[in-house]
Amino acid sequence: MTATTAQWLRDMGSAWIAAADRLDTQTARRRGETMGVNVWPTGENLARAASLGVGWVRISDECHWHTDGDSPYDWGPYDRAVGLAHAYGLRVLQACQGMPAKWAKGGKAGHVAPRDCPSMLRWADWTAECAARGADAVEIGNEWNHPEFWGPQPDPAASGVLTAFAADAIKKRAPAVPVITGGLAPGSGPLAPPAFLAAQLAAAPTMLDHVDGVGHHPYAFPYDPAVEATWNAVRQTADLPAGRPVWATEYGSTCGPAADPKAMSEDDQVLHTLRYWQTFDDLADAGVTWGPQFWYALTDGSDRKSWISWMGLWRLDGTERPVAELVRHRAAELVP
Repeated sequence: MTATTAQWLRDMGSAWIAAADRLDTQTARRRGETMGVNVWPTGENLARAASLGVGWVRISDECHWHTDGDSPYDWGPYDRAVGLAHAYGLRVLQACQGMPAKWAKGGKAGHVAPRDCPSMLRWADWTAECAARGADAVEIGNEWNHPEFWGPQPDPAASGVLTAFAADAIKKRAPAVPVITGGLAPGSGPLAPPAFLAAQLAAAPTMLDHVDGVGHHPYAFPYDPAVEATWNAVRQTADLPAGRPVWATEYGSTCGPAADPKAMSEDDQVLHTLRYWQTFDDLADAGVTWGPQFWYALTDGSDRKSWISWMGLWRLDGTERPVAELVRHRAAELVP
């Protein structure tokens, strides 16, 4: 037995015990059942997620990490992550992204457009395998309206067709697994989530036929999530041409670095989180149907120069931010 396998087995054992301890506190009417957090799925991180009382984790075991498009796919890391999350009593949303080199436009792996239609179909088959191997829901793509994740120019027509291919493949292979369109980043003009989704549907009118939810990233920081403004991605939720529940697969606020104009204090992060939830609830009262909502992210990242590395419920040193306890309270509330 390798040291890695032994560690994983120890993690699994601890997870089953922790999940059993939580069974008597779970009810279908707790808010936590439709709350989640974005995680890197180590045993320690999944234990932290379970301690919050949330029902979901969002992971992204990316396609190009485990194959160049020709070599056999290494499913080991994905299977371990899903198995361990389930052992902790957590449901898994797998965010499918990443294009292997052989399938990628330009021949370079990463968050790039597919090379051609056959590449799209092969990628779609990969998403279906993710569903069949234990994901509780699958998200097709991530922020394809942002150059960083489609590059260099987001393409609603191509990404809409790819979404339709993947949704069809998943529903044929694992019809009971909910399928979510890729969460869209805040943007303006043709890249604004409502406009981009409308353009995807114009190119692929059947895109939503096999999906169960529409992914959205309603970030507002450093501004008030409740502010009435056309750029506010939280408010744009009501304008999504969806006809499906909206899954907020990322939302949150950053605490640093201090010199960054996007940063806020940890106290402000708490206040903004309360404003997020109040606005989500107001939108629900106004007719928006929400799916699960996922905080980004569970832990800080290691790049201390980037604001995205300061969004954790846990700091890099392993201590909790005040907002983590706020999430616990929200998760424990009963749905009205």
